[in-house]
Amino acid sequence: MAYGAGATPINWSVLYGCEASQAGWSVQIYDCVGADIGSLTDASLTFSGTSVGNDPVSYSYSTPSNFSSGIADNSCTAASASIFTVPAPPAVPINFTFGYEWVADPPFIIPNSTSSLNITLIPGPTEDTNFTLNLTGNNPGAVCGGTSSDTELYDYTPPASSNIDPVESALCEQLDPIQLTADFPNGNWSGTGIVNASTGLFDPDAAGEGLWTVTFTPTGNCVSPSTTDISVIAQPVAVLSALPVLCSTSEPVTVGTDIPGGVFSGDGITDEINGLFDPALVANSPATVSYFIDGLCPVIGTIDIAVVEQVALSLDASQNPICAYGEPMQLNSNLSGGIWIGDGITDPAAGIFDPLASGPGTYTVLMFTMKFAMMKKISKFRFQILCLRSHNCRCGC
Repeated sequence: MAYGAGATPINWSVLYGCEASQAGWSVQIYDCVGADIGSLTDASLTFSGTSVGNDPVSYSYSTPSNFSSGIADNSCTAASASIFTVPAPPAVPINFTFGYEWVADPPFIIPNSTSSLNITLIPGPTEDTNFTLNLTGNNPGAVCGGTSSDTELYDYTPPASSNIDPVESALCEQLDPIQLTADFPNGNWSGTGIVNASTGLFDPDAAGEGLWTVTFTPTGNCVSPSTTDISVIAQPVAVLSALPVLCSTSEPVTVGTDIPGGVFSGDGITDEINGLFDPALVANSPATVSYFIDGLCPVIGTIDIAVVEQVALSLDASQNPICAYGEPMQLNSNLSGGIWIGDGITDPAAGIFDPLASGPGTYTVLMFTMKFAMMKKISKFRFQILCLRSHNCRCGC
């Protein structure tokens, strides 16, 4: 074949290696005679050869029906010649049927090897394995630019097991939180009683009584989680009976508790089994009394008992005896805040004694003070009221 006015042969070597299946092929027409007018009405290109699989194959390109395009007049050079692109024909579907199959090397049983493109192997191989998906049956293979098989390597990594460091077989409910650890540095902790999932802090009080399973899940691949069981034992707290403020001279009292069977101890305890408490033995107030029941999770209880030192109350009787018609007098004591009681007392709070109100005779006057709850201090003395004919008495009997 040739082209142009000089009938130049076509150089086919420039086409070697081109992909015939790619569109864009064109026809260039030279018009080397002036005043001739013509049109391109039909053109076709056909490539025949073999595919990469050595199968016969051909590609054709042609102008559509009723095609007509004018040719430039006197276009006898490569720069002026008319160029027409010959379109590829519409794609024609290739009808075929095919199946697929998974195979493994080394051999490994694949239950759904011909029924699913997504296979799940439980358990999986325990060695490096190549898995290949093959297309089977009548299929175009590489003719359409694809492949009929694909292989991927399953890279087997032996799994590792994490281990939680041992803890006490049983923990008391009132213990402080404990730090759990494992042989892998990073991971997450979960389970009843875990109050910090990152560090593995376990709180027996938050977990409560019972047997609890704690899980450690390491961070990373191919490391299995580990679990441990932690037993939490309830630890009751004994409640000791409250006592009022006691005087140092009060009689011994018994400290009660809601859980019997323990031992009492502390300042003032004279009977550790029955909890007898003697205020006279307390050196410093308040006195702390402790209660203890031995066991895996000991029962404990404490109470503070206030003890007040009792000071003796004394009254001033320096004006005894006095005249029956004397002036009211102020009675005195070594402690304030008490109440005066007796014949002739006209002001119980101030301690005013009026001889005229009592008349002649001998009278007992008392004073008591309640400075603290349940602590009374009482003192008394007698007045002798006489009717004397004396200038000192100033009375007229």
